[in-house]
Amino acid sequence: MEQPLSGLEARKPNIPMNMLIPPPMKLMKSRVASLTRRSSFLALLLSHYIVKTAKTLMKTR
Repeated sequence: MEQPLSGLEARKPNIPMNMLIPPPMKLMKSRVASLTRRSSFLALLLSHYIVKTAKTLMKTR
């Protein structure tokens, strides 16, 4: 009974730490990267739109 428990204890720190933790971190990094790309693209579009509207407003005045 003691040997299987010690085996599990030896396996638990190695497998979850090495196998389960890195992939979510990678996923989060990729998600963050995609989000930053999207947000920057949206910001560019917004700034372009704002400049256009400002120019049209200046023309009308």
